Amino acid sequence: MDEDDIRRCVSALDAAIEKQGAQLLISCDDDNLYCEFVANKTGYLRAGIELLHAAVEPLDPGNFVTSTDLNYLVGKRGLLVKRLTRRDDVEAAFQPIERKATWKQKAAGIGCITLLVCLVGFTLIGLLQVVAWIFGK
Repeated sequence: MDEDDIRRCVSALDAAIEKQGAQLLISCDDDNLYCEFVANKTGYLRAGIELLHAAVEPLDPGNFVTSTDLNYLVGKRGLLVKRLTRRDDVEAAFQPIERKATWKQKAAGIGCITLLVCLVGFTLIGLLQVVAWIFGK
């Protein structure tokens, strides 16, 4: 199947599946680590068609952003989709995700630093005691 055949199939699907009644909700958990897609049947079909549009839409040289818009599906409650970007190297498009440290990780780090400071302090006190014992002061 060549590019023109795919475009014709996408156009046929676009014409066959109405936008009316299509709903898609994109939500994230509190930590923004996971998201969930909730949609009705028409919503999933329309989302798939829009993603297919993004795959076959001709782009200008050096342009990665497609004109495809999913926000008519999302409505007012879900996360809005800023843009659909098409790149061959997907990983190169984003900076690495930095995870926020949880309170347990922060507490463990503070505990390790406190233990290290205490050990250094006790070592110095012990050395001073040995030096005082040797020189008889």
